[in-house]
Amino acid sequence: MVDDIVTETHLIKGKKKTFTYVRLIDAMTDGVVYSVLDDTRAEKQNSVVLRPKEVTAQQMRQAFSFVKSQLGKPYNLNIGNRNASRNRKDWYCSVLLWAAYKDIGLDIESRANGAWYNEPGVTPRDIRYSSAVAVFDHKFKLSNRNDVKNLTISEKSNRANNEDLAYEKSNPNYYRLYNNYYVLEKQKDGKYRAQTSLYLGGDYYRSADRHLLGGLYEIEMTASAKAHFKGYNYNVGRNRDANYAFQWINYWSTSEISIIYSENIKADVMSLNEGKAEVSQGLNDKGQEVSRVS
Repeated sequence: MVDDIVTETHLIKGKKKTFTYVRLIDAMTDGVVYSVLDDTRAEKQNSVVLRPKEVTAQQMRQAFSFVKSQLGKPYNLNIGNRNASRNRKDWYCSVLLWAAYKDIGLDIESRANGAWYNEPGVTPRDIRYSSAVAVFDHKFKLSNRNDVKNLTISEKSNRANNEDLAYEKSNPNYYRLYNNYYVLEKQKDGKYRAQTSLYLGGDYYRSADRHLLGGLYEIEMTASAKAHFKGYNYNVGRNRDANYAFQWINYWSTSEISIIYSENIKADVMSLNEGKAEVSQGLNDKGQEVSRVS
């Protein structure tokens, strides 16, 4: 449960650095403790912040008081224990949260046709898909830029209506572009290259620190990305909109990645690399504003 959003400034190697994070109370392997939800944890765990739909401020304070009163108690993986009492001796993560809201008369466990999902006890998935909670739009460090503006998008890899971009939203790796759209990469040395797809790792074959332009060219990642995501095989774009993938790769790579419209991509890339052109806003064949080489 969220305790507070904290901003702290520390002196590190003689320089002031400011950090912002969400302070939580969690039931973890160390027991019921204070923990931190920062950008790294949010990205690696594909975190979602939820909030109950219909509670008063007083009820929220009461639910938080319940959780805070359990600090120091041990962790127990027994999710089948549905004892919601404050006197309970140990907790599993999602059961603690469920019990806190039960204490104010709100059941945040998922229900399907009046019955629990086919899982024992109260699991994190039960709460995530409960009709009693909503996703809180918590923005982390990614920008507000929109690389897929004016593109038609299919959230299935098989396009039904000749869309400009297609990806499998539930488990995406390839983001494929069509209709004269391309993924343009400006590398840290200033050189450009372009392909018709972006491949994000985070699967059986590649961990989330390895990504490809067009399935051919390795995109160089920052040192932080290599440290955070090496060996991490969860797909970072899963169940996210397409623009998130382009924001994510722009943040964690050493390159600038964008989508451009081009009727002659080889000539356009050559002009960029020769310094004879630049990327600017123009119109596509439908009269829509797009990024293109001019």
